[in-house]
Amino acid sequence: MNSQPLSKTGLLFVGLIFTVIGLVMLVIGLFWLNATSERLKRMIDGTGTVVEVTRRRIGDDINYYPRIEFQTQTGETFQFESNTGGSSTSYRVGDQVPILYNPQMPQDATINSWYEIWLPPIVVTILSLSGLAPGIVALGLALFAKS
Repeated sequence: MNSQPLSKTGLLFVGLIFTVIGLVMLVIGLFWLNATSERLKRMIDGTGTVVEVTRRRIGDDINYYPRIEFQTQTGETFQFESNTGGSSTSYRVGDQVPILYNPQMPQDATINSWYEIWLPPIVVTILSLSGLAPGIVALGLALFAKS
């Protein structure tokens, strides 16, 4: 196989694509982190009970999502399903779990765990670097390479 290094134009093109994708993902990740932080300011602590663990097939994998029921301070009962599932369930029907909910909008609720709240936006933010770093390196090589 005869492989030749990318031309200056090719490096510039690849660098721009990776940098743009990385920057878009970074903006999304930072926006998501900020939105999560602002959302948490409106939420209060509560306790919920796992009332069901649903199974969803995603491709060849099966993921489990707990459905939580809780009562608000005013005595209203609400349910929500976790947005974060896993290949095994760490929740069983009847388990008590710490939750956070917005008293003005109780349907806006989440399990109060670092994994549930912070992992998704942090993963997107970190993944942005996997596009941004090689993009910047390729741009630097293209821009500062001798002709």
